[in-house]
Amino acid sequence: MSEGASYDLLIAGGDGDPNVVRLLARASELGYSVCPCLYGRSGTPRLTVDVQRDRLLVNGLPVAPRAVFVRQDVFRYLETQNAADWQRAREWFQLVFGWVTARSDVRFLNGRYFANPRINKLAMLLLARGCGLCVPETYFTNDVPGIRDLPAHADWICKPVEGGEHTRELTEFLADVGERPAYGRPITVQHKLTGGEIRVFRIGDTLRSFAVRSDSLDYRVHQDAQVTPIETPAEIEGPYRALTDRLGLDFCAADFLTCPKTGKRHLLEVNKGPMFVHFDHVTHGQVTADLLARLCAA
Repeated sequence: MSEGASYDLLIAGGDGDPNVVRLLARASELGYSVCPCLYGRSGTPRLTVDVQRDRLLVNGLPVAPRAVFVRQDVFRYLETQNAADWQRAREWFQLVFGWVTARSDVRFLNGRYFANPRINKLAMLLLARGCGLCVPETYFTNDVPGIRDLPAHADWICKPVEGGEHTRELTEFLADVGERPAYGRPITVQHKLTGGEIRVFRIGDTLRSFAVRSDSLDYRVHQDAQVTPIETPAEIEGPYRALTDRLGLDFCAADFLTCPKTGKRHLLEVNKGPMFVHFDHVTHGQVTADLLARLCAA
């Protein structure tokens, strides 16, 4: 352990991220000692990694957390659509993430996943099929004519390959993109399913599942989701554990939709840094309690 003030946990991220704010409050409620490192409208902390002395300094003082929770802030960028805000959030994340991944004595989530740079969202879907999970018909592409050739455009949605923006109807995307032969970056194009949605969190060995009901294509836009805790469906529990074991994820959430024709649940994606604040509220703090126990276990 590097020298400095000892803490159970350092929590880093944007002060406009409700997940980070909720985790910080819950850590205090549950008696964990926390070094907060939040940036945004409240200001910017002074953060330094002293490579020669192997020290992490927050506001000029060396700190020695036993665990780290860090989220890349997307909320400021979604508000401003300013690329500088996206880049700033990425650089803050990389600084904290770079320090913690070099420390064998500091706990953080999804360490085995991040040790394997070959895994991404495309690989997740391919591996999911190999583990026995159904996935919707999906293309990762920037080929605009190829996208236009898909039948029944209203039956498809699209989203960025690496996240950071909300899901859109394909018809809306095609209206914006015009007749260019190639889009400037690859996107994910996926057949739209309309059956009941569930979200399954994995935190260590614990699975927590929720039914999610919303009239929106992407409930994050209008924050109109109705969330109800449910038992994890037996037919996806084993394959989901196998997939997340393969990916090296000990904190993640998977979204599933039911195909109305077959009744089978299809995996949309596995998110390695999911939003959890609303799900924590409906479980009266159990999600954050699981997270903190995983991070701060003896």
